[in-house]
Amino acid sequence: ALVQAWESRLCSLGLVVRYKACVTAVRTHSDHDGPSSDDVAAHQRECLEARDGTRGCEVECEDGTILRCRRVIMAMSPRLCATVSFSPPLSMERRMLQDEMVSGGCIKNVVVYRTPFWLQPRVRKHGLDPHVTELGPVHNLFHSSVRGMPALVGLTTGKHAWHQSTRRTMEERRSDVLTQLRDMYMSEEAMDPLEYL
Repeated sequence: ALVQAWESRLCSLGLVVRYKACVTAVRTHSDHDGPSSDDVAAHQRECLEARDGTRGCEVECEDGTILRCRRVIMAMSPRLCATVSFSPPLSMERRMLQDEMVSGGCIKNVVVYRTPFWLQPRVRKHGLDPHVTELGPVHNLFHSSVRGMPALVGLTTGKHAWHQSTRRTMEERRSDVLTQLRDMYMSEEAMDPLEYL
């Protein structure tokens, strides 16, 4: 719903949102050739002049389509961005970021339940609730829904994701997450989900 709202807003501004267009090259145009590497970032922030006198950029897609626009917004990881050819080239700092950034490890655990038991009040015998990270491998926890059913989404990240993916079976990972949710919300309902995705 959020993506659709943003797309609707962008379209109302006269902007075009294009999906499933694998970008291979982005070219900005100016009336002079060869900016120095120090000027590249500034050139790419500007709306530059194309060969035909119009100002803007060209985006070339894998299927050969060329899109002309004033500005380009690319929502992709730095590692994937490194697969796109830029003219003029990106600054050395940006290229280093793309080339040297290591993708992080993450396991997304989606657990679907009959009822949102985690919203029920609970009282701990020994005071404060522990932080979610003290109870198991999940470090980020969100309330959600799947096909209209209540769900919890937990992210296991970093060294914990590596350990879970290389040292634990799928059934062991499931048990670890469900046990963590049971302990977090003090409810045996956590051990009996409709689905574990």
